[in-house]
Amino acid sequence: MVARIIIDGALVMTVRSILMFTRQAGEMAPKVQNLDMMLNKIRNGMAEKKNVEDLAVIVDPLRAREKKFRDYYEQIKEIELTYEREPAKKGEKDETEKRKRIQRKKMGFD
Repeated sequence: MVARIIIDGALVMTVRSILMFTRQAGEMAPKVQNLDMMLNKIRNGMAEKKNVEDLAVIVDPLRAREKKFRDYYEQIKEIELTYEREPAKKGEKDETEKRKRIQRKKMGFD
């Protein structure tokens, strides 16, 4: 009698597990199909992409140009800074000469 109850319980649990699995499989099927479609898209896209070697041939000359442009830009910036400093230096020089003249007048040399 006890064995019969255990056997019936095991059968009920087995049937219940199978039913739950079937229901979950029905819910999961569309998700799995979407993932499979996305994976196929990614695989197809990878076939069209270029190799690193192919891109290196394109990128290397551009790197050389980029270095030249950076050097050119730095030279232009240096020239620009030089021109910006000139009026300041001239102003300082004029101010120094003015102070010297004032000091000479005070001392009576001019």
